[in-house]
Amino acid sequence: MLIEVGGTQVKPVRQSQSQAIYALLRGMLQMSRGYNLISQLEMQRRPLVGGAPTDLKWGVGFFLFPMQRFEVQTQYVITRTLVKGTAIDDASALLLQLHLSL
Repeated sequence: MLIEVGGTQVKPVRQSQSQAIYALLRGMLQMSRGYNLISQLEMQRRPLVGGAPTDLKWGVGFFLFPMQRFEVQTQYVITRTLVKGTAIDDASALLLQLHLSL
């Protein structure tokens, strides 16, 4: 289990600096040797801005080591943005990472 809490500062081009806080909770369950199920919950909020949205992300996927020096991580992530007085559609994404060690 991984738990992380922190803060970020972002300054996009031609915009003012934005500060946010975030929390991350990630769990991994070993199904068999080299095959793991992962679940992740993440929250991000910009607290210094009145009425700022809160982003919630939940993902589930697999972390696989099918052979030596090769790693695959796939995850399905749903993002929900909460804004007071406004309805925003949820977004989803399928993520895939391949790592090869030489």
